[in-house]
Amino acid sequence: MHKLIEWDQWLFGLLNREWTNSFFDKIFPIFRNQTTWYPLYGLLLILAIFWLRKDAIWFAICYILSVVISDQVGMIFKNGFGRLRPCRQTVIPFRQIVEYCPSSYSFISNHASNHFAMAAFVFFALPKLNVWIRVLFLFWAAMICYAQVYVGVHYPADVFAGGCVGFLIGWAMSKLYFFLVNKFNLNKSSAKIS
Repeated sequence: MHKLIEWDQWLFGLLNREWTNSFFDKIFPIFRNQTTWYPLYGLLLILAIFWLRKDAIWFAICYILSVVISDQVGMIFKNGFGRLRPCRQTVIPFRQIVEYCPSSYSFISNHASNHFAMAAFVFFALPKLNVWIRVLFLFWAAMICYAQVYVGVHYPADVFAGGCVGFLIGWAMSKLYFFLVNKFNLNKSSAKIS
């Protein structure tokens, strides 16, 4: 475990202090801010209504549940592990790009968990959507994870573990979505699509 923490801190140093530039310093604080993506969240729900019609209610419920569950699971991990954020410790040097350091613990990253839950849910729940668009959602979540490390509020292991947890939750919620669609069959044209 000690060796894993050393590697994690070494990788954090590369991403936060060495592999940096002025463009990333400006863009990543905006990129990691969840309010930046509110229009995307809303647009996705609107498109789901257009694509799925009556079954969009199950999509919306499972989409929202993905975030709620991943957020709560993330808090369980945070309180269980009690790992301090890079910006709240004095062991290693860091660059803090954002103006504040959250008071919650670091492991796991809820940003990573929540966004990977959303991305994985979209990836698995919309199999008819072009695969590259679905992969783009996963890439988007990965970039948010990278931004969390870059700005100095998370270690790489925090976002990696958070991403894995979120991915599994998003996948599970896609299974629930297909179960609900097939069980209640509100829209015969989109039923049986799993």
